Amino acid sequence: MFTDVPTDTDTDLAEGSVGPADAALVEDVSTGDVDAFLELWRRHRQAAYDFAGRWSPPGSPSESAVNRAFADVLLEISAGCDVDGPFRLHLYRTLFAESPWALRSHVPLVVRAFGALSAQSRTVLWYRVVEDEPKSSVALLAGVHGDDLYALQRVAEVELRTRWLAEIVEAPSTPPGCAWMVPRIDLRPCGVLAPASEERYDSHLHRCGHCQQVVLDLADVSALLHHAAHALVTPHDEDQGCRYPQGRPAAGSQTT
Repeated sequence: MFTDVPTDTDTDLAEGSVGPADAALVEDVSTGDVDAFLELWRRHRQAAYDFAGRWSPPGSPSESAVNRAFADVLLEISAGCDVDGPFRLHLYRTLFAESPWALRSHVPLVVRAFGALSAQSRTVLWYRVVEDEPKSSVALLAGVHGDDLYALQRVAEVELRTRWLAEIVEAPSTPPGCAWMVPRIDLRPCGVLAPASEERYDSHLHRCGHCQQVVLDLADVSALLHHAAHALVTPHDEDQGCRYPQGRPAAGSQTT
């Protein structure tokens, strides 16, 4: 969904750009550094414009919506609220906090798994897996050396895989048989299960479409995350506690 979101590479995230990570800029903004916020604006405005243009109702002034979203984020940071993870994801959530398309009945388990990761892992996965940003740009935004980015992405993907399996096991909707099966998916090919467990595993997998799909998805959890990007952008209930200081509504919302 977001892989074609362009960045204004001539002015925003040009190849070889250097500077502080987004997290450092957010910290500077919390101390009143206006230049730090202008740098965040410079880095992320084009992606926000394009995102708003794609998902706003026809005829909506996307530039005004983006401006309001940046203003809301500035107020949040100034009020002491954390931007815990990728700045652009936080901006998108603010941009569409009360949009009708953001309504959903449930949160995909891979999204819950993503939310349980460290801020750095979420930042790397968001920009590399969901938005498919160039490695040089992600290194700048995440505040890491380019040579370290590959290793960090691999670690983040393993963490996502592990957390996603845990979410499946812990989900109330997961039947007991599947909850027994899922933690053993990686063990079965290694031949470390007892013969009785192997027989139970194979029998369950043969008849359970749910676990068959888990095995397929486990081969590329990053792709699963990418396809769940719509739900990632949707603000979660737990995100709302420190969003709009001083009674200010979400960007684009209407007051009565």
